[in-house]
Amino acid sequence: MKLLIDQGNTRIKMALVDHDDNFINSLVSERLKEYKFNDFIRNINIDKVVYAAVAQMPPFLEEFCEKRAINIKSLIKKASDNNNRLNSLYGFYVNLGADLLSTALYAHALGKGSPTLTISVGSCITCVVVKGDGKYMDGAISPGLQMRALALNQYTHSLPLVDVKNVDNKKLNSIRYAKNTKDVILKGIFSGVEGELLNYIGDFNHLYHSGKVFLTGGDACYFKDLAGVELVENMVLKGLNLL
Repeated sequence: MKLLIDQGNTRIKMALVDHDDNFINSLVSERLKEYKFNDFIRNINIDKVVYAAVAQMPPFLEEFCEKRAINIKSLIKKASDNNNRLNSLYGFYVNLGADLLSTALYAHALGKGSPTLTISVGSCITCVVVKGDGKYMDGAISPGLQMRALALNQYTHSLPLVDVKNVDNKKLNSIRYAKNTKDVILKGIFSGVEGELLNYIGDFNHLYHSGKVFLTGGDACYFKDLAGVELVENMVLKGLNLL
């Protein structure tokens, strides 16, 4: 059994995967406790542990990974040493963050030879462009929904902190005609992100007419209806499993 770990800025995601690449069980937590982790792996024969981390893991998990795990950059370097094609691509990926690296590799597999644009909407919004041959071409990072809401509250004297985590489609439709401060803020945040995503997609489609666009991340659900995008869950974990 494989244990895959994705330590993001806000949440940690884990998955147990069998030798046929079936995802058997998963765990998502913003504040993972040691007993929950122990319960998750209890009585499981784990022979491989791979992780990608963009933030510090809880001390107990860090200790566990030091003893039993390999991080994604070490893994791809090890693989590239034994594979000429991977070796030629490794230089393009070595400076990417762990999450972008894993996402880019899985997007390339999904693209099946087509250029890909992958947009992840989470704590940050990231986009990664990979050519059909697997080479990394371009990327961007900007504040996510919650980060934008926090910035408006913290860097102004009177704007309130709005909750962007539990906004449903009915609420999003109603703020098209925003008439109070909170709705005006929500409209600005969501419209701004939507416009940013459309700009990335438009630029990509202009350059790569046969490309594929993937959307992932915890807040991707708000933008899944954008034209031409395919929603893919847990791309970091799936990239780890692919490696």
